[in-house]
Amino acid sequence: MKKVIEYVLVISLGIAIVGMLLKFFHLEGANLLLTAGLGTVSLVGVAKIIAEKELTDRLLGVVMAVLALGFLYKMMHYRGASIMLGLALVAGVVSALLIFKQSRK
Repeated sequence: MKKVIEYVLVISLGIAIVGMLLKFFHLEGANLLLTAGLGTVSLVGVAKIIAEKELTDRLLGVVMAVLALGFLYKMMHYRGASIMLGLALVAGVVSALLIFKQSRK
């Protein structure tokens, strides 16, 4: 299951990168590729939340899902992008602190 998630993540990030390049050059299909790529990244984050058993891995899934959606909202100029990116930052700091605390044990 982890290999499948990794392959899907790599492919969807590749699609998102192509979508970003198209968006920067104002070419057709950028919005579709960005939505497909970053939407899939957020779905992979949700799958990681469901599949993982450890709290830190679940928190990293939350960070990945919210960060991907926040970045998508920011690139598409939707409302609420700053809030999502702020939530991802807070969740990222919390998960980093938890990982640091576990590594010290």
